[in-house]
Amino acid sequence: MLRKKAKRDYNVTVRGLAEFVKRRDKRVIEMQIKRNEELEKKNEEGHKRMEELEREKAEIARNYVMEKLRRSRRRREKRRNCTVWCAGRSSRVRNNG
Repeated sequence: MLRKKAKRDYNVTVRGLAEFVKRRDKRVIEMQIKRNEELEKKNEEGHKRMEELEREKAEIARNYVMEKLRRSRRRREKRRNCTVWCAGRSSRVRNNG
């Protein structure tokens, strides 16, 4: 029982010492800095991609609305032309008949 407790205390002490040394090790610190920079870069790229997708989505919506307006104008123009043509024809028919 006493031996197990001593062994456990020893292991805890060694782990604590290893953690302390690890925190002070320049290689570990540099690796953490590098990892943080990579994460920031990845997040930034993700934000840029999301913004690009939003822009594309807005552009698609804008094009859809513009195309709908063009079609509506064309239909109106066709109706006007038809009305003018039909009105002219009917007046000719009346004049002739």
